[in-house]
Amino acid sequence: MPMCKTGPSTSRQLPDEFAARLRMLKTACRRALKREKRTLARQTAERDEAARWPWYRQMADSLLAAPGSFPRGTRDSTVRNVHTGQEDRISLNAKLTVHENAQLLYKKARKGERGEKVAVARVMQTQQALADSEALLASLLDLDTPRDDAGSRLEDLEHQARQMGIVKTAAASGRKGAACTAVPYRHFTIDDYDVYVGKTETQNDELTSTFARPWDIWAHVSAHAGSHVVMRRQKNADWPARQTLAKVASLAAWFSKARHTSYAEVHVTEARFVRKPRKFPPGRVVAERGKTVRVAPRSPKELFGRKQPGPGSSADSGEESP
Repeated sequence: MPMCKTGPSTSRQLPDEFAARLRMLKTACRRALKREKRTLARQTAERDEAARWPWYRQMADSLLAAPGSFPRGTRDSTVRNVHTGQEDRISLNAKLTVHENAQLLYKKARKGERGEKVAVARVMQTQQALADSEALLASLLDLDTPRDDAGSRLEDLEHQARQMGIVKTAAASGRKGAACTAVPYRHFTIDDYDVYVGKTETQNDELTSTFARPWDIWAHVSAHAGSHVVMRRQKNADWPARQTLAKVASLAAWFSKARHTSYAEVHVTEARFVRKPRKFPPGRVVAERGKTVRVAPRSPKELFGRKQPGPGSSADSGEESP
């Protein structure tokens, strides 16, 4: 199938397939950038706090040099730094004695002294990761301009994103030795159709609104929270066979809160008939038209006869309003 080609395949790849892959990769990269910026802010604060260890030790010495000046109950006070001669403002624990407050400051000083080098190294590592992600995003944005080597270039960037941990390689299912394009969703192959299953509410939104093409088949269990499921289908192609749809529906039932029921009803329609009204929470959409298939939930292992990517804690998230 188009999403599982392993070599340069620009001439055989549909433009909308390329665009979907590019959008997904840019989205994953932007999310990585947000995570790295939050991490950098936290690590920078930790580094700055650790770097204050000499001051904490000086304040502890200063408290012990004049214990009578800080009776129990003192919360904030001005302390003369015995090392510098300057007046420093410090917060104390009002429930502790001056000696106990000094011991707390010594403890902070020891912790900071031990951790400062580690904190500095972490900040530098995250700064490099942030710079790499920004460079990757710039390269992806460059692919918005048509170019002859766009297909091979995108594959190189996907490989780079996998190495950076921005995306993971989707496990190919039901096809031995197949390597699939990096997508963040669960991937299965059912009767030669590529089937993708969201893992979280956010992924459900992306899978349905961005990844799915209008003519793809969309499925979701009725009356239960669960993953969105998208089956790739060629444009203007006939609907898949009833047996194939039943397998896809049973997979949708498995990756939902209806997993432990005997039977579940699954709504199946074309992706173009699924919409997300404004202010709807992540993973919640409205599906129109289509049909309802009543099936028994079936695990990937049961469907394919061997172990498949199992459901994680996030597999049962996401809702749909039929």
